[in-house]
Amino acid sequence: MVHNEQPNKRVSPDGEHHKLDYQERIDNYIPFAEQVFEEYCKKKGMKYKQLHLNDRSDFENSPIPNWYRMSPLLKSFPDYFVYNDNLQFLVEVKSSNRVKVKDLMHYCTLNTLYSEGRPTKYAIAFCFKKGEVKMLTIDELMLLIPKAKLGYYEDNRMDYYEFTW
Repeated sequence: MVHNEQPNKRVSPDGEHHKLDYQERIDNYIPFAEQVFEEYCKKKGMKYKQLHLNDRSDFENSPIPNWYRMSPLLKSFPDYFVYNDNLQFLVEVKSSNRVKVKDLMHYCTLNTLYSEGRPTKYAIAFCFKKGEVKMLTIDELMLLIPKAKLGYYEDNRMDYYEFTW
């Protein structure tokens, strides 16, 4: 199911969005993954607070001036704080099963800073158009690296892991 279809924005076929160049990805960004994740939280009885520092789908006109100049670690700050009476997570929401190697390094750093030895876990929620959500802690994700496919984005010259589970 595709969420939040917006006029003048093109929804990419499944598995094809990464093939668009950066500007096309930004121009056609639809926050379906966030909507899928929020629906998932409600079904699981989890409360959530969105933490987006760049809290608009219009990345280039972020409420934070010159967002693109910010530290990559700051730009990797989690999207949500999720909790119930027993659990709490800092969660990064992804709209595909691909994670840039550099981003994964940032997530590991944030996991160490905010979760290590603490009751709060740092997790990645992989959210897909059909409503599927796969939420993994950083430790669980790291165990999948040996099975992950290493790929390369030509437009920004960055390596990524494509995870399977």
